[in-house]
Amino acid sequence: MQVGRWALAAWDRGILTNRHELLKAEASLKAVVAGQDALERKLNLLEAHQKEVHDALASIENEAERLLLPELSLLDGDATERDRLYARAEAVSSLLQSLGSELHDTVADTNQLGTATLSNTRNTPMATIVQILNNQLQATRPSDCSQAWTHQASSQDEQEWETVSTQMLIIVRHGESEYNKAVLESKHYSDPLIFDPRLTHKGLAQCKELQQKLATILADKRQEFGEPLWV
Repeated sequence: MQVGRWALAAWDRGILTNRHELLKAEASLKAVVAGQDALERKLNLLEAHQKEVHDALASIENEAERLLLPELSLLDGDATERDRLYARAEAVSSLLQSLGSELHDTVADTNQLGTATLSNTRNTPMATIVQILNNQLQATRPSDCSQAWTHQASSQDEQEWETVSTQMLIIVRHGESEYNKAVLESKHYSDPLIFDPRLTHKGLAQCKELQQKLATILADKRQEFGEPLWV
């Protein structure tokens, strides 16, 4: 009997504690709702002020155009052409802004669709388009690096560095395809590099060094994976 009373008292205490917590949550919710209502009223007030300012600016612009209209006939050819150019510039600026907004929305939609598509399957048209765009973007990065190296080189070695960068791209691109082909056919890795006769001894040595490094990397990858490195 005493145990039942203790259990009932504990049950009552739990109910009272939960009731107090619910009352606190309700008070906090009321405060949040009141703050939201106040914020909405402020936003409505700001929108009303913005509309008033917009209407005032529109009326001022219309009044300025009305006052300027009688004087248009008094302007010379240069002033008329300048006004025409300003009007065209404003129209082009508006079109560019709308185009930028549309491109931003298009990029966001494409990224969203591409992410959803790539997470499901890679055989859909959207996945193919996204993969092609990503490959083109990655293909431009070595060109950017080679251009940066070219600008950092001296004027005497500028042409040499351009040729070295070009040969480096040949090593990387042809090296991967030759490696995949060699693994499939169980042959040794062949030399994909064709040296440019315009290369000096320094550039030739650099290309040879790059080729040796690439061959070492590909050999290590062949031993590690034992299968083609599909791109």
